[in-house]
Amino acid sequence: LGRSGGVEIVQVVEGGPADLAGLRAEDLIVELDGTAIEGMDELQRVVVDELIGRPVRAKIVRQGREEEVEIVPAELDG
Repeated sequence: LGRSGGVEIVQVVEGGPADLAGLRAEDLIVELDGTAIEGMDELQRVVVDELIGRPVRAKIVRQGREEEVEIVPAELDG
């Protein structure tokens, strides 16, 4: 799909933000809130305080097809 990276979802926690957005293990997050995600560094930079708790658009690749979902990022439990 012309993408050089992304962040693969390894596990989805029941009731967590990924689960509520309909994400699945092996989905690849390639864009979040309009920012390309090439790896964990970009994902961590994008998910800042102002995104926590508000819906944002995410582009994912699932089984070779690009899809768009809405996800509400949440604070990680310490």
